[in-house]
Amino acid sequence: MENKNLFTNGARLVRRHLRIVVWIFVANLILAWFASGPVRTSISPILDHSMASRRMVDEFDLGAWIELILEPSVSLRSFGAASLHFSMIFVLYMIFINGGVLTVYREDRKLTKAEFFEMSGAYFWRIVRLVLISCIPFAILGALFSSVSGWSDTLTNDAANARTGFWVLLGGGIFLWIAFLFVRAWFDLAQSMTVARNDRGMLRNTWHSLVLSIRKGGGLLLTYIGIHVLGIAASVAVCVAFVYIPHTRFRLSFIVLQIVVLIDIVVRLWQKAACMTWWESRPAVAAPPTFERAPEAVAPPTPVVPASEQI
Repeated sequence: MENKNLFTNGARLVRRHLRIVVWIFVANLILAWFASGPVRTSISPILDHSMASRRMVDEFDLGAWIELILEPSVSLRSFGAASLHFSMIFVLYMIFINGGVLTVYREDRKLTKAEFFEMSGAYFWRIVRLVLISCIPFAILGALFSSVSGWSDTLTNDAANARTGFWVLLGGGIFLWIAFLFVRAWFDLAQSMTVARNDRGMLRNTWHSLVLSIRKGGGLLLTYIGIHVLGIAASVAVCVAFVYIPHTRFRLSFIVLQIVVLIDIVVRLWQKAACMTWWESRPAVAAPPTFERAPEAVAPPTPVVPASEQI
C-alpha cells in the first residue's frame, strides 16, 4: 500500500504542478535550438542553393545526410562541442531549480516566481555539493559496468557456450541498473532532507540519507524502479510509433521525438515527487520548513498574485 501511495501521490504532485514540467521542457527546447546553430551555419551554404536540399527539408533521407556530413566543409566536431556546451548549461539549470522544485513538492502549493527562485538560490550550492559527492558512486557503477562488459566479451570468445557472455552481461546490467536507481534515490533523498530540514552539512546529510535508504528505503526503491520501467515502456512505445511514421512527415517525427524528451522529464520529476512524499510521510517528520526568508517590511495588503506570476 505504501508503494502504491508513493507512486500515485508522486504522480498527483507532478500533475498538479505541470508548469514545472513545461518550464523544463521549454528550457530544453530553447537550448537545443541554440545548440543547432553551428549545424545550420555549417550546412546552410551547401543546402541553400542545392536541389538536393529537398531530400532534407521535406523528409529525412539517410543517404543524403551521409553525403552531407562527408563534405570537407562540414565539421562534426563543432556540432559535438556545441551540444556539449548547451547540455552543460541545461544541467546547471536543472541543478539550480532543484531547491525550488522540491519546495513546491514539499509544500504542495504554487509559489510566486520570486519565492521559487529564492528557494532555488538558497539551496543551490548545497545541491551542487551533493551532485559532486554523487559523482563518486556513479563513477564506481560506471567502472563496474565496464568490467562486466569486458568479462562478457571474454566469455563470449572463450566459453564453451557463446551465450554465457550474454547472460553475464544481462544479469550484471540488471543488477547495476537497480544499483543506479538506488544511488539516484539515495541522493534524491539527501536533497529532499536538505530542503525539508535546511541542512548545511552535506557530508553528514549524505551519510544519514544512505543509512535511511538502506534501512527503510525498500519501498522508495521499488517506486523508483516502477516509475523508471513505466517511463522505459512509454519511450519504447513512442519510438516504435516513430519507426512507422512515413519519412515524408518530418514535422510529425520531430513532435514524436519531443514526446520522448517530455517523458524523460516527467519520469525524473515523478521520482523526485515520490521521494519528497516518502520523506514527508515518515512519522518522525513533523517540523515545518526551517528556511528563514528575509524579513519583509510591513506593508498594506497586496492584491492577489496573478496566475502568470506563479510556478
